[in-house]
Amino acid sequence: MTGKAIDIKECQRRLLRIANHFKQTCESNDIPYYMLGGTMLGAIRHHGFIPWDDDMDFGVPMEHYERLRVLLKSSLPNDIRVCEFQNIKGCRTAFLKLDDTHSCMDDKCVDLPIEEKLGVNIDIFPLVSCKRRGMKVCLHLLMTRLNSAIFTEPISGSRLRHHIKKVLQGLTPFSQDWLLHQLWKLTLSINNGNHYGNLFGRYRSKEIVLKTIFGNPTSYIFEDTTFNGPAKADEYLSILYGDYMKVPDNPSNHSSAIFERA
Repeated sequence: MTGKAIDIKECQRRLLRIANHFKQTCESNDIPYYMLGGTMLGAIRHHGFIPWDDDMDFGVPMEHYERLRVLLKSSLPNDIRVCEFQNIKGCRTAFLKLDDTHSCMDDKCVDLPIEEKLGVNIDIFPLVSCKRRGMKVCLHLLMTRLNSAIFTEPISGSRLRHHIKKVLQGLTPFSQDWLLHQLWKLTLSINNGNHYGNLFGRYRSKEIVLKTIFGNPTSYIFEDTTFNGPAKADEYLSILYGDYMKVPDNPSNHSSAIFERA
């Protein structure tokens, strides 16, 4: 069962706590990491969160990713959980998430026990060494899009979209677990190129950028702390967003309802 609702400010406070534990684990073990996507955009444009954001995105080079996975499982406090699709049914990604077990992202389209639902969480994406248009990269982007189209619950919570996806799932000859396993095997097999690719990112091929743009992790102010991001922030954000300093007039807000776990 769920308790009282959590507002966006409280959600962001919890995100920062998770992110700071992630940062501490990385820095204590010489693991490079970078802010990605909207988190990096928020650091540059708002010196913190984009006001309506309810998540955070980070990237870790693939050569450090498995070591980080092991370290996180032993270094985090008990109320921050390492979420993988193999152990948490509500985690439907092949990459890692860290969530706050005192909260619940209440996705009404998913009929799961509350302990299987994610709390407020951050994404930790693998940054894969790759070529810009390699065959495996194209296959990965296609499979990631397929996972989203068939299995990912609609952000809006629309019942109609939920039922359409259920029909598609019934017609699909494989399970999401099988697809996620294949995606991760493919991820591990890509390791050759002068780009870093966040191949699970929402902007698809835009998220494959030269390693020189990431460069050495560079510290940026974020709220009352700092996190590392790409050295060439302007180039990185321009590739993803174009005129990234312009705040949209009507920002889309797809935030989930968030509650305390009762």
